[in-house]
Amino acid sequence: MPLKRYLLILVLLLTINTFIGCTTIEHVPKLIQKNITIVPHPIPVELIDLRFYVVTEDKYQDFKSTFVKKNGTFVYVAISVKDYGNLSLNIQEMKRFIQQQKDIIIYYENLLNKH
Repeated sequence: MPLKRYLLILVLLLTINTFIGCTTIEHVPKLIQKNITIVPHPIPVELIDLRFYVVTEDKYQDFKSTFVKKNGTFVYVAISVKDYGNLSLNIQEMKRFIQQQKDIIIYYENLLNKH
């Protein structure tokens, strides 16, 4: 007799547990569409060629440099005024490209932080 009672209680507990498990509410995620504008890539960097001159002691008189030989090996690297201007333009071009890349990154970070 006690065995039938334990079996009946076990069957009731399993039945109640099954019904409780079936009545759980499912959480269905909602699909949210985000309108993201794709930003075009910045204009690629176009660098201007530069010429550097290496001045050694042998070429010193030919180069007519104003540098004075001090201690150690005499070697200077020189650049013409035109090439120095081109070097300045190249640096500005690289700075422009980096700034445009930063602006694109900030745009997308702000866009993602809003949602």
